[in-house]
Amino acid sequence: MAVFLRLRPLRQAAGQTQTEVARSLGVSREAYSMYEAGKRQPGLEALDILAGHFGVSVDYLLGRSDCPEQAEPLSQDERALLAAYRSLDARGKRTVDGLVKLESELQKGVEK
Repeated sequence: MAVFLRLRPLRQAAGQTQTEVARSLGVSREAYSMYEAGKRQPGLEALDILAGHFGVSVDYLLGRSDCPEQAEPLSQDERALLAAYRSLDARGKRTVDGLVKLESELQKGVEK
């Protein structure tokens, strides 16, 4: 886990001290300092609290994503559309991509 690589810059960008972040986690400043130094790994609950505290995703904290923004949950329709798209072959995906591009261009024309 690369949590320690993300914590210090996030904390500094928020203008907070280690003590302030530790307090939100319910741990000592020393324990939080170990998270930043990579000498100790936060548990799942601490990761969730840290992600919420800094307004980033857990995947960002773990280094699994370079996008710090939390993803907006997909609706049921969006999940169904994504599943259908993933089941298409390359030709089907190109067709859908072309339709999306065409619809976007038509929407731009309507807005003018």
